[in-house]
Amino acid sequence: MKIKKFLFKRVKSTNNTCIRLIKKNIINGIVIADCQTSGKGQRGKKWISKKGNLFLSIFFKIKKD
Repeated sequence: MKIKKFLFKRVKSTNNTCIRLIKKNIINGIVIADCQTSGKGQRGKKWISKKGNLFLSIFFKIKKD
């Protein structure tokens, strides 16, 4: 499986960016950002996004056997 990298200076959320790419029929990728302004934590909590941290989300299609 080949995973394409999508690099951004700033995004609202790496997760939301993945969803947008999936809707454009991109099925595998990793979204990496220098900064995110509206990150999401677990159970709806806000994710603190300080400059210098690593912000990424990975998405890929799962094959059914």
